[in-house]
Amino acid sequence: MRSGNRDFIEEQKRIISPLKFNQDYMCQWESVSDAFFYTWDRHKYTREIVDFHGDLYTFHDFNKRVMAAVVAQVKRVGYKDGTIEILKTYAIPDCSTEGIADAIRQDFPKRRINSIIDMSGTQVNRDTTSPFGVTDKIILEKYGFTIVNTRKSNPLITDTDNTSNAFINRGGLVVSPDDKFLLEALQTYHFEDASRKKLVKYTESRYAHIDGLGDCIRYGIHHLFPIQHENILGLHEYVGMDQRFAKSNRPGLEHMPDSPLYPGGPSWEEIMNGDVVEDHQVWS
Repeated sequence: MRSGNRDFIEEQKRIISPLKFNQDYMCQWESVSDAFFYTWDRHKYTREIVDFHGDLYTFHDFNKRVMAAVVAQVKRVGYKDGTIEILKTYAIPDCSTEGIADAIRQDFPKRRINSIIDMSGTQVNRDTTSPFGVTDKIILEKYGFTIVNTRKSNPLITDTDNTSNAFINRGGLVVSPDDKFLLEALQTYHFEDASRKKLVKYTESRYAHIDGLGDCIRYGIHHLFPIQHENILGLHEYVGMDQRFAKSNRPGLEHMPDSPLYPGGPSWEEIMNGDVVEDHQVWS
């Protein structure tokens, strides 16, 4: 069991998940079921990363208390063997959106950057140091960032939970062993309880990078590598794909009635009868 003074142990109790605290300090060895990145293994997925000086992606979580961002090089977006290699992370206290954009541009001045951002509240001016109506999205675009996610809301927590952990489990996320803040976020970010419905938000600025960087990673993975299903033609079939297209690739179509619309579609009789369902009754 780890040892330490009381102040240190109380601090650990505040920042790490309850089940991990019980495992590390209370000798209770049940699984840590409330950790968000439960498939993350520091010993497997950390290594030195070589910058190939190509196009970059940045993932952003806007929080003026601690502004968080991740810069990564991404290989084979959308494919099962694609990877995200983290080149640098930022967790800057009391920082504006313009400040984080300028910091990234100083480190990567001439690179093409695609950005995936926190879309909650981007329609209003969240940066109070900027003129009214200037949003986070507009500020990033001024510095040459191309915003690639267009939905006006963030993905559901449950969706990013499944996508992120499946991606990490196959070795898709690679982090430098010296990236202290991101490693702490990957190991510590957790749900309020084992129901896995609500993520913990830290109020103290010295811990705010944990949920900020955690959100950055889950937004980036979910947008670039959504969960896919296998099909007989080897095509990418994403969650939410047009069901008519999915039906056209399902097995057994050769045994379905002929349809004038598309393979496996409604027959002439079904089209002519509309949605009327005949009520067959048997009289004895």
